[in-house]
Amino acid sequence: MQSSPSIQGYKLPDVVNPPDTVCMQIEIPNDPAYLQAVVGALFDTTLWISWQRDAAHTGTRAATRMRSAWIKACATIGNCPELIIPAIEESEYQMSVCEQLRFQNGKLQGFCCGEWVDIDGQIPSGQGGGGSPTPPPGGGCQDYHAIIPAGGTWLLPGVVNAGDTLTFSDLTGATTNDAPLGRWNCPDGKLFAAATCSPIYAFDTGAQIPGDPIGEIVFIIGSTWYKLDPTTTFTVPSGVSNQQVAFSLNYGSASSFAGQVEFNLHDCNNQTGGWSVSQDLTVQSGAWTPTLLGFDGNESIWTVGEGWREVACAENSAHGAAYDIVYVELQFSHATTLQHADVLYDATVGELDDGGGNKLYAYVSGVANLLATAPSVTGTGQTLAWDGTLANVDRLLLLLYGASHIVPTCPDPAGTATFREFHMNGIATNPF
Repeated sequence: MQSSPSIQGYKLPDVVNPPDTVCMQIEIPNDPAYLQAVVGALFDTTLWISWQRDAAHTGTRAATRMRSAWIKACATIGNCPELIIPAIEESEYQMSVCEQLRFQNGKLQGFCCGEWVDIDGQIPSGQGGGGSPTPPPGGGCQDYHAIIPAGGTWLLPGVVNAGDTLTFSDLTGATTNDAPLGRWNCPDGKLFAAATCSPIYAFDTGAQIPGDPIGEIVFIIGSTWYKLDPTTTFTVPSGVSNQQVAFSLNYGSASSFAGQVEFNLHDCNNQTGGWSVSQDLTVQSGAWTPTLLGFDGNESIWTVGEGWREVACAENSAHGAAYDIVYVELQFSHATTLQHADVLYDATVGELDDGGGNKLYAYVSGVANLLATAPSVTGTGQTLAWDGTLANVDRLLLLLYGASHIVPTCPDPAGTATFREFHMNGIATNPF
């Protein structure tokens, strides 16, 4: 039975089942003895007897959670992604060989060459300032390690908008507003005493959230205070635009502050990101291909130094006609929201039995949308351009006329068309 608090073991987690996980990859010497030692050491965390004891049997739950991690780790043995390790100078390498390691103020430190130094590559810890990393738009995320001294504040380095999410984990520490021996509080407002957080609460009508326990972590967006809840992901509510987030502790009056709390924050920026594509078709085909839509697919060819050109007198069996045209399509890897597209082309127009007319289409779920059209005329540096907003675009289709003849003999006079450049931009998912 797990009943004796004097029995030592791994420290029990504050949150047994946090909503997320963290990845740690190690490489060991390729010998079965090393592998057995490491796998065995990790397996030790799957046993309840390896954890500290408490009346709630938290060790059993922690062991169960670690069993899934152990199974996953064993399944990935020998199948690791390549690690990108930055080059370091010899002197830096020598400094990295440290006699001891410790966690100090939320950061991993090594005792190297007679002094404690922070180990590089860690989650940003403490109060970030200028140049702090922030999550990129389009679903990018950034992790932080926040430290709040009693009576103090921690400011999220970036801003938030409606739909962004904040996930919290690993709440530790304790604070008081009545030092040294007044009531001390855990990060969730529980009473801290005898190394235990007990569900005994105190309240203060002058606190930021009067109805919540004193000492719990709270944060403000705009003029609204929220409690920090590590069991759920917080979604920034509608109406919030480019607002800062400040974290503090739910205290009102104070005679003397002491202590600090720490937590990890996973900040995800779910704002729509912009993208752009520019193609010089004289040096690349740009993933455009001859289309089979109503034609044979033999009307256009890409030539280095020129771009997409007409195939002279290409006979179209379906139409019983001959053409000098560029007729190509661009298939997207991902449907996206298009906001601009422009085509740069040259043309020498010959016979136009069907009237011609250059056209750029965008397809949404198989339905064609005409973006831009222009008469077929002779000239260099001509453009087809469109601006607007069209969602869920998954393909573009371009038709440029040089000449056409409605019977299967060559147009007279012949014509030429050359597709030289293409540019587009939009929001949401990058099409490629």
